Amino acid sequence: HPYTQALMAAAPTPDPEAEKRRPHALLTGEVPSPLSLSSGCVFSSRCPRATGDCKVTVPELKAIGPDHYAACLLL
Repeated sequence: HPYTQALMAAAPTPDPEAEKRRPHALLTGEVPSPLSLSSGCVFSSRCPRATGDCKVTVPELKAIGPDHYAACLLL
């Protein structure tokens, strides 16, 4: 899931040398305001895989594994 990938990429590694060498993916786009959320997926403005449907349809939370859930139209 793109949101999970972004969270994991943001977590630093304990080895400073490895941290320097690993690729860092930065999210672009607008962070949505919690006071006026747009329609659709709240992550769609920052998701590199978002489609037009993502911008208008709120994804349902789905079980994708044991005790593992995600809300994404692309799953």
